[in-house]
Amino acid sequence: MCNNELKIRMAVETNEADVEAVYSFIYKLGAYQKMAPESVTISKEVLQAQLKRKTLECVIADLNEAPVGIGLFYTLASGFTGKTSMFLNIFYVEEELRGKGVGKAIIRKLSELSMERGYERIEWLCLNWNEPSLKFYRGIASREISSVITFRLMPDDMRRLVDQE
Repeated sequence: MCNNELKIRMAVETNEADVEAVYSFIYKLGAYQKMAPESVTISKEVLQAQLKRKTLECVIADLNEAPVGIGLFYTLASGFTGKTSMFLNIFYVEEELRGKGVGKAIIRKLSELSMERGYERIEWLCLNWNEPSLKFYRGIASREISSVITFRLMPDDMRRLVDQE
């Protein structure tokens, strides 16, 4: 990427091209993660509204002024420390640019942003079969928390639980 210009910037919710790029990368990550297409249900309008309310925020990696990756995140508060953290919800780099510094530049920008905002840490999840991503995360010296198991209640599960007596 020596002759190319890479810039990492905040997505602008009023910029239709930004919303379209983020939306497209969300679907690309879903496909990469082997999710059923109907599992990704966010609309562009909902995405744009969440970006506007700052319930979701996003950095975009532009290479020669074309979007090539994103880091979509939101904040969490810890009941243990009382501090705020960043949760990286969607992290995607175009496949042909992986291993060329784009992902590291996105993580660096998210780290700068987290430090500026006084966040305690950045956290994310990675599928256990995604060896290229695991290798990347281990290579940037992030800490793997293998003692935690993720649990989830979906709407039907919640309804069944609520309806139980």
